[in-house]
Amino acid sequence: HADSIGFIDGGASGDVDYGWIYGNIIDNYIEGIALYETGGGISNWVIHSNVIISRRGETAKGDVGISAKGTNNLHIYNNLFVGYEYGNIGPVGTSALGLLKVTNTNLSVKNNLFMLNRGNNIKHYLANNYQYENNHYYNPSVQASFLFINDIPRTLSEWKTLTGETGFHDTYDSNVNPLVKDFSKLNFRLTQNSPDVDAGIDLSAYF
Repeated sequence: HADSIGFIDGGASGDVDYGWIYGNIIDNYIEGIALYETGGGISNWVIHSNVIISRRGETAKGDVGISAKGTNNLHIYNNLFVGYEYGNIGPVGTSALGLLKVTNTNLSVKNNLFMLNRGNNIKHYLANNYQYENNHYYNPSVQASFLFINDIPRTLSEWKTLTGETGFHDTYDSNVNPLVKDFSKLNFRLTQNSPDVDAGIDLSAYF
């Protein structure tokens, strides 16, 4: 399936726990990171400080930047999700972040930056036990870019109401450009006047 990083528990007797994925630049046409429970368990994972680039539109293939199916105690912090197509902001597969089983529990998604023009920011199928805080969703062309529980597209305002997310978008909307240095050359460092500079919440106590 050509996922960049993938962990599967190996069936009913399998168990894949306590993993950290951090500091990577992942540039893929399929899934960037896949965590799949097939009967045993996937739990206690931290995914932080990665750049995850999806290029689905260039091959007509591809899925999700991070795909979690039955992952418990999953923490996704300080990542950059980019939909990149022929030098422009493009699709990011089905979603930048896909939480694809209601059996996922205890999810925390904070301080992430999503940059895409088509596709969905998040496909969320969790019923409870989750927290979204201080993520920046930059999706200037598609306003209804979230899927919550079902496949009905939701706007940013609806997403905030459904999930209770607070932080960055208490001030900004989804048209606010994060102002990276040179998108066409994959230089995603923030410029000095970017609204994201010093905008994240402090997670040092967690780490």
